This record gives sequence, structure tokens and C-alpha cells, in this order.
Amino acid sequence: MGPTIILDKSSLQALSKKELILLNKLYLVNIPPVLTLEILADLKKTNDPSALNEKTVIEIANKLIQKDNAVNAHYLNLVISSLMGVDYIDSRKPHIGGAKKVKDKNGKVGFHIVETPEQIAIKNWQRGEFTEAEKVLATQWRKYSKGIDLLELKKHWSSIKTIYPECKDFNNLLDISDFWLSNPSMQSQLLFAMLEELRLEQHLASSIFYRWESGEFNLLKDFAPYFNFVTKIDTAFRLGLVYDLITTRPTNRIDCEYLYYAPFCNVFSSRDNFHKSFAPLFLSDDQTFIDGDELKKDLKLIIEMLEKEDSELNIDWNVQFSLEPPNNEDSLTYQMWKKYFPSWSPGWFYRKSDYPKNDKKVSQELNEKVNTLEELEFDPLEKFNDDEIDFITIERQISLEDQCVCGSGNKFKDCCYKEGMKADA
Repeated sequence: MGPTIILDKSSLQALSKKELILLNKLYLVNIPPVLTLEILADLKKTNDPSALNEKTVIEIANKLIQKDNAVNAHYLNLVISSLMGVDYIDSRKPHIGGAKKVKDKNGKVGFHIVETPEQIAIKNWQRGEFTEAEKVLATQWRKYSKGIDLLELKKHWSSIKTIYPECKDFNNLLDISDFWLSNPSMQSQLLFAMLEELRLEQHLASSIFYRWESGEFNLLKDFAPYFNFVTKIDTAFRLGLVYDLITTRPTNRIDCEYLYYAPFCNVFSSRDNFHKSFAPLFLSDDQTFIDGDELKKDLKLIIEMLEKEDSELNIDWNVQFSLEPPNNEDSLTYQMWKKYFPSWSPGWFYRKSDYPKNDKKVSQELNEKVNTLEELEFDPLEKFNDDEIDFITIERQISLEDQCVCGSGNKFKDCCYKEGMKADA
């Protein structure tokens, strides 16, 4: 598991099965919810309104190899959390919702994480199973995406030109956005406008305003950093439309949503021209944008290196194996590991993992540990530090038709389950 990476749909679709396996060996893939919606929307990507494009969805869903990846919490929940005073904008790792705070019989405190609805849905799609609700959602999402009217949004914001007549490029655009959002006299007005857009329940909106009016903060960027980050993206996007730096193509609005999750990754990758121009504006110095074609090229190079040494390594793509970047300073993945794990140094490259023989005692101990966990009271808006947590358990359901837990991309019944049956023999 390496640096955390977010890919948009364009980058994901470009990768072959072997490249996807390597991606999940060398990076921690953070899946933004907007990606799952984009995948599902392809279910209705057909000229026949009564037909389903199941084959395409199954194909893309199977590119999300479900080993050590995560589906990030929805950005709106994180915006609300930020406004309430709990912010993870500098985490650079997935922020997963729905975790339960627990204590084991030895008094150690940890989190028990169950599969999110998105993860369960992805597994169902991989098997070609779609609920009626998902079919309706796919139709609604495609209708929504086609109905986005960015031309109207551009007209609505065009009055900004009376204050800033000219904007030459994206850097200039960011300067205008920063100036606009940092105006001390505009802070309460901006907060009110954004809360209206969020359409929060009355009790939440009241709590947020009470916190703001306490007078502890003067600027929104200090009051709610992640909220300010999302607002900054939205503001820059709208101004980009006004100054013709961003086209009114409806899908640009959907692509913009990927950027809301940028704080929760080290690396952001896309093949989309909009992302190539817009995304780097919102990445910090400790983050990296990688063109999706360059990522594919790098993974392909690593595959070639592996297969070139096949006689020595005896590579089997269908079994569990561990991988670190090759000792090649020109490799993007090598550079990312050196950047985000400074103490790492190249050593072994490929390591086949022997399937562990069943140990009933160990299995019993693990089952007992999970079954005796005591759930503790936990405020979802409570912030915690990593050093406060002793352990994390992840609960996943798997059927014989699901992808194998080892990350091979094969079905469980054809992979580790078969090996496990051999071990029992």
C-alpha cells in the first residue's frame, strides 16, 4: 500500500487488468462517490431508453479492485463537519464514514468499519446485479448531467466583470477568487449564501451560525477550512465560465466535483483536459497531479520490467503477491514513493505470497476478538488523532462470485478460495 491516489473515470477506464493490479499494489486507491455515480450512469448510456448498458458498467466496476481501497465519505458530510468545527483537510488519506468506535476485552480502543453502501453496490455491479432503485438513479443522473445549464450560470455571474474587467489565465483566476473570498466584509454574506445552497436542516444551520457569531474567527478559511476549500473551487469554476477559461460543457460541472476530494489524496490523476488545467490550482505543494496517460505509461513500464525478469521471478498474475516500485529513478511511481515515504529505499521488487495454511486457533481468536468488541459512544463530529487508536477492524462480506480479497482481480471461487480448499485437504 503506497501513496493515496484519486483517479477520475477517464484514468480508470484507460488501465488494463494488469495495470489495475499494479495500481492497487503500489497505491492506496481512494474512490470519490462521484466516480460511483458516473459508473452507474453508464447503465443508461444507450440509444434505447428501455435498455440497460450492463456490460459497460460491469466492465468499469471490475476495474475497481476491492483490496485496500476505500470509498471516501461524501463531500457534503465533510462540509457540514467542517462548519461544525471538525476538519480533516490536511489528512491526505481517505476519510471513511460509518465507522463505529469500539473497545476490545483488553481495553484497547479502535474503530470497526463495515462496508459502505457504495462498496456493496460496486460488488453487486461487478456481478451484473442492479436494483430497481439503481436503474432509476442511473436515469436521473444522466438526465441531471445532460440538463446542467452552465451557460445560465455564466450569465448569472457575469456582473463580476464590472469589478474585475479582465482575467488572463488560471493563476489570475485563482487570485481573483482568493481576493473575493478573503474580503472581511463579505464573510457573513458568503457563509449565508453557501448555507442556502447546501439547504441544511434548520438546527444545523443555527448551530453553524452560532459558532460563527461567537467571534472567534474573522475569516471563513480559518472558521471552516474544508468548507472554504470547496467554496473556493466553486467560485473559481464560476468565474472561469465568465472569463471563458472554462467551457460550458455540462460534464465540466461533474468533473469539478472530483476536486472536492483532493485534500484526501497524495496524488490526483486524470486524462481529462479540464482537470489538467484546473486541478493543479487546488493541489498543495505536498500533492502531485499525474496525467492519466503518464500513469498508464509508468504502470506499463513496470509490467514490462516484471515480465522481462519473469524467468527469475516466476511471476504468476493469478496468485497473491506483494510489490514495491522498481529501482528506477525515472519511474513516476518510484518518485511518488520517495516523495511520500522519504525513509523508503528500493529493496525487493516482487515477492510471491505463500497462501497461509489454515490455523484454527488464530481464526478462533480473531472471531472472538471481533464478536466481543464493545461499541462506545461516539460523536461523528468528534475529531481524533491516529495515536489515539490502537486498532482498526474492517468487516466485509464476500461471495464466491465476488473479486478475491487478495487483489488479483479474479473471482474469489477461482483464487484464494480454491487455494484454501487445497490447504484444508
